[in-house]
Amino acid sequence: MAESHYQTPGHLQRLRQVCQEKGLDVERSLKQTDLSSLMEGLYIKVEPDNTVIARYKYVRSSFLTTIKQSDGHWLNRPIIPNLLRPGADLFG
Repeated sequence: MAESHYQTPGHLQRLRQVCQEKGLDVERSLKQTDLSSLMEGLYIKVEPDNTVIARYKYVRSSFLTTIKQSDGHWLNRPIIPNLLRPGADLFG
C-alpha cells in the first residue's frame, strides 16, 4: 500500500485540536484511529452506462487490526468531523 495523497503533514495534531474543541478524550480518540499515513485501502465501483451495479472495498490488514482493537463499533463512538485542509476546493 502506498502513502495516502489526502493527509496533510499535521493531520494528527489537527485531530487532537478538534477533539479538544469538542470536549472528547484525545487519547481515546487517537487509540481508535489508524495513525498510519498509508492509504486505508481501495474502493472500486462497477458503473456500466453510468449506473453503479457493484461495489468492492479492499482494506489493508493493519487498518482492520486497528479498528478491531478499538473500543467497539464506530456507531457507538463520538463522531469526529473529517476536515479538508484550508483552501481545499472539492469542485475546482
